[in-house]
Amino acid sequence: MELEEKRQHKRINISVPINYEFLETDKKEIGDTLSKDISESGVRASFNKFYPPKTKFLLRINFQDLNKIIETVAEVQWSLNKHFSNNYESGLHFSYVNPTYQNMLREYIQIKETIKSERNN
Repeated sequence: MELEEKRQHKRINISVPINYEFLETDKKEIGDTLSKDISESGVRASFNKFYPPKTKFLLRINFQDLNKIIETVAEVQWSLNKHFSNNYESGLHFSYVNPTYQNMLREYIQIKETIKSERNN
């Protein structure tokens, strides 16, 4: 069965550090992970536990090559167990991104796409 593509923005495969803070309980739950891919509207990342859809996080995405950190609120859209492991891969949609960060993210993705395209030619 083929999944219908619902993405509105181009994704790039890139591994950048993400610090996350769970926003929905009284207990403080924070952690670190790496992105698998990212777009203007979301990110795919790995977690060591299951987070159901609609779970909200504060994300701090560290673009080390730009020396910039983007903060955004994101909501889990889906989570899948990675075969033969206790890890989960989740797709998160950015609920809110500051317009300055949004522009930076857009430019970053365009630059990475241009570099990738030039390498393939």
